[in-house]
Amino acid sequence: MTLFLCLCGCLIVLLALVAVYLKLRGSEHGPQGPPCLPALPLIGSLLSLRSPHPPHVLFKVLQGKYGDTYSLMMGSHTVIVVNQHRHAKEVTTDVLTRDGKDIAFGDYSATWKFHRKIVHGALCMFGEGSASIEKIVCAEAQSLCSVLSEAAAGGLALDLSPELTRAVTNVICSLCFNSSYCRGDPEFEAMLDYSQGIVDTVAKDSLVDIFPWLQVFPNADLRLLKQCVSIRDELLQKKYDEHKANYSDHVQRDLLDALLRAKRSAENNNTAEVSAESVGLSDDHLLMTVGDIFGAGVETTTTVLKWAVAYLIHHPQRPPTAHMTTTTITVKPRALGYSTEPSPSPPHPPYPPHPPPPPPALFLSEPSNCIFRHLQTSPPSPS
Repeated sequence: MTLFLCLCGCLIVLLALVAVYLKLRGSEHGPQGPPCLPALPLIGSLLSLRSPHPPHVLFKVLQGKYGDTYSLMMGSHTVIVVNQHRHAKEVTTDVLTRDGKDIAFGDYSATWKFHRKIVHGALCMFGEGSASIEKIVCAEAQSLCSVLSEAAAGGLALDLSPELTRAVTNVICSLCFNSSYCRGDPEFEAMLDYSQGIVDTVAKDSLVDIFPWLQVFPNADLRLLKQCVSIRDELLQKKYDEHKANYSDHVQRDLLDALLRAKRSAENNNTAEVSAESVGLSDDHLLMTVGDIFGAGVETTTTVLKWAVAYLIHHPQRPPTAHMTTTTITVKPRALGYSTEPSPSPPHPPYPPHPPPPPPALFLSEPSNCIFRHLQTSPPSPS
């Protein structure tokens, strides 16, 4: 009898706790917050999401009951469901990315603005503008072309994905660390491995993202992510220590030098307006800023180039036309560069009987059209 009363008491306490939890969750967003689907501890609103319909159809059905904007619980996390394009634009552009201006996952703050300013200034490459970046890109492009030519001469099949990744990674390494690597370099291969490992694990749907308490159990993806992050931190710390040892106020070689200069300038500034503490210029902030630029620069650019190759393969008429335009319309055959900008087509008089052909000029409409069409149709995120 005593055991039965104890069980009843525990059950009553448990039900009371669940009721309090549901009440607190229902009022979490306040009177102005969106309505929330019923939720239970640990599992959240999963019971309300049981349906034979696909998720987008189910959300449309729930829209009729809860309105255009409502919330649900995924484990301990609140998820806002937006069904109107106006609200979706506000969420994805105006709120989350500050009108599309963001650096990786950083919040908008004085630290974010200061770091962005430093990174932007460093990418201008100490007064040379895009010319310095162009030299790095052209050198790596020539190296990539040599690899492709050797494979073609030998009649060998070649996977372009790792070659494009190597080329882009070398460019970003030159910008961030002033380092250039040859194929097979152990440190370079370690960069490729940890970068790909982070992308593979972060981009993969995992229950740990929804139920964080599952991380106490063995998880292969989470273990791989921690290993890749550990390798990344070790390499970044090594580069950071090398730059600190060889730092000079008179030479700015790369992005890490620019961040070190800004950090020392802020530390030596006694004004309250700009200080190392107020803008977050600690060693960790500098390392993570370089890591963000490195990761985002490699993955986004590599993905765009992969889609460019796919676009040209499915539209074989584009490469010959673009190549012929760049080699025959220019007055003097030369390698194209960043400064080679397209000029508008010469206007024709209204209804000419026989319009003359346009004169030779730097009229690069076909290559520009090919690039713009590709950027419109390809997603920049890894796939």
